[in-house]
Amino acid sequence: TVEIACQNTDDDSRDASSPGGTGFLLTSFTGDLTSAIRPGTVDLLIFNPPYVPTAGVPTPFATNELNGEKQAVSDADSDVLSLSYAGGMDGMEVTNRLLEQLPSVLNVDRGVAYILLCKQNKPDDVTQRIREWGAPWKVDVVGRSGKHGGWEKLQILRICRGSYPSCGVALIRK
Repeated sequence: TVEIACQNTDDDSRDASSPGGTGFLLTSFTGDLTSAIRPGTVDLLIFNPPYVPTAGVPTPFATNELNGEKQAVSDADSDVLSLSYAGGMDGMEVTNRLLEQLPSVLNVDRGVAYILLCKQNKPDDVTQRIREWGAPWKVDVVGRSGKHGGWEKLQILRICRGSYPSCGVALIRK
């Protein structure tokens, strides 16, 4: 479950920051995309979205029939698995929501985002859309699967403001 994943991240972070650890500080949270993040505080965002094109995106909340309150979908519900892959139209419904929120959550001086896309997400269109944000935004393809994994051909976009030191530096050969 999400709670177990967050707890494991917190445990790993404590291990990394303990004497002899790597010293990196990580944190985890449960929320709807960036809803639990203060504006301008994200240095590094890595996003492996639900990117498979599907008829729709399942809701992570169910309404309790008895009192009308929202509650988290339980592990027994069939929607739990589909939350991990079902990306809606072009597989981009969740990713589009995140892209809209990136400018407000990324740190102005050093914020960078890495986003995984598949061929069906139309990554060239996504890249062009980000370029239309104008200066100082930059977007680069920094990773490719190079192979088809079944129907998937994956790539990773790096999105940052031009002030980020490695922004615009090619990490892969075409």
